[in-house]
Amino acid sequence: MRSLMRSLVVVGLATFIWPAALRAEPATRLNQHLQAGDLSAAIEALSAFVKEHPEDASARFELGIAQYFEAVRQFSTTLRPYGAGQTGDRRKYAKLSYRKLRGAMNQLTRDLRKSRDSLTSIIDQDVKVHIDLHTVKWDMDGDGKADSVSQYWPAVSSENVKRAAVVFDQADVHWFLAQAHFLKATNDGLLAHDWQDFFERCFHKAFPNIDTPYEFLLTDPQSNNFGVDEVAMIHLINWPVTDKKRLRQCWRDLDATARHVQLLLKKVAAEEDDDREWIANPRQNAVIAQLGFRTDQFKKATALADDIRALIQGKKLLPLFRDFAGGPPDREGWGINLKRYFHEGERFDLVLWVHGSGVKNFTERGQINYGRWLDLFQGELFRDLKILGGPPFSN
Repeated sequence: MRSLMRSLVVVGLATFIWPAALRAEPATRLNQHLQAGDLSAAIEALSAFVKEHPEDASARFELGIAQYFEAVRQFSTTLRPYGAGQTGDRRKYAKLSYRKLRGAMNQLTRDLRKSRDSLTSIIDQDVKVHIDLHTVKWDMDGDGKADSVSQYWPAVSSENVKRAAVVFDQADVHWFLAQAHFLKATNDGLLAHDWQDFFERCFHKAFPNIDTPYEFLLTDPQSNNFGVDEVAMIHLINWPVTDKKRLRQCWRDLDATARHVQLLLKKVAAEEDDDREWIANPRQNAVIAQLGFRTDQFKKATALADDIRALIQGKKLLPLFRDFAGGPPDREGWGINLKRYFHEGERFDLVLWVHGSGVKNFTERGQINYGRWLDLFQGELFRDLKILGGPPFSN
């Protein structure tokens, strides 16, 4: 859980977007907030500025990014008293219940909507925003102390990157929207199911003090002879759908994620300038070398993005696990229509999904892509697409 939370944060830590000058007085306040790592104060100042200058698309861009990272930070801060990933005396930590965790997740969804709305309002507008990554600070754990972004992502430290000034442009709006939609989809996908039994039997591995009827699990949470906790986890990923409306919203967010990935790659491919790029095409130079594409990588990323969109929309099928390694790159066969699960699903049973019988109602004949999906599960998506994780998934 702790590594997941850190990954979610690192996904875009380098993307705080603040201008060198934001017209008159707000620019000074914003720089101060950035150096102090005070996102909530920055949001307040930017919201006031946007209200006074609604025509300023770059300010809206900044506001959307600040809202996204504040949503993630607040979620992390909310869980901090419960000792995510910590060991030792559980009495040092507050007791986390299933209800409290879902409450925090619901708040995360509400906060992400604010970021999505701000960013959506500037999709077709010309924006350019500058930020020196070396100056960004982040109060990750809510202790009131802002730490340098390089503490979470060493790749942007002054030792590794001598010039970390980035110019974010219109293409990067889609990068941020993909981030926001993907995190919201993941969150809502979980909230659409009932996994209380899983929480009460397994979450002692993530939090040292949970509200569970199985108190003996908390006496020594590190004891795990024969991997029994992992066996239980697999067995207990058998979650009924309890909110079909939310599951359909999860699908819409996944589709929006894929759509913004496609738009990002299209806009990046068309760029002719080379101005301190965040995501760079083969003719450009990325400030962070890991976010630059070679020609072959760019083509593969575009094909993967198209395949993912087709899969989400049910135009292509996900191979059955029992037939995953077989067949040519594209062929007709039996596969899983994921769109139907998000619109008709009643239960997610991991073991029976792998077996195949658990997806009987969503299995049909159609076009299946094997080759690129094998690349996906071998990590090629995160190394080459660089859109839903960038550096944290590239290493």
